[in-house]
Amino acid sequence: MLPKGTVEPGETDEQVALREVMEEAGVQNVRPVADLGEERYRFYWPPERAFYDKTVHYYLLEWLGGEDPKPQAEEGFEVAEWVPIDEALGRVKYRETREILRRAREILAQDRR
Repeated sequence: MLPKGTVEPGETDEQVALREVMEEAGVQNVRPVADLGEERYRFYWPPERAFYDKTVHYYLLEWLGGEDPKPQAEEGFEVAEWVPIDEALGRVKYRETREILRRAREILAQDRR
């Protein structure tokens, strides 16, 4: 799962990305590298008996080091790990999220040229 959350009043999509990475993964020492676009999906939430239509905007962030990830336990996150992007692609179960990771991999590959 990739960090994501709700836009608060006055926030840009990029500010939300930075805040959510800090809140959910406990990582602050990052800088935005590229806009990865949006993921849109619908889901049914049984406890509320409601359908939700969500749009999530993602950014590729570079970790600048100096800190260990600390997952947000109160939200049910147990582990935050650094893994190679191909391994991450194998772990993600949603097609839309895999597409976001593929975009990140393409950008990273271009940077190496």
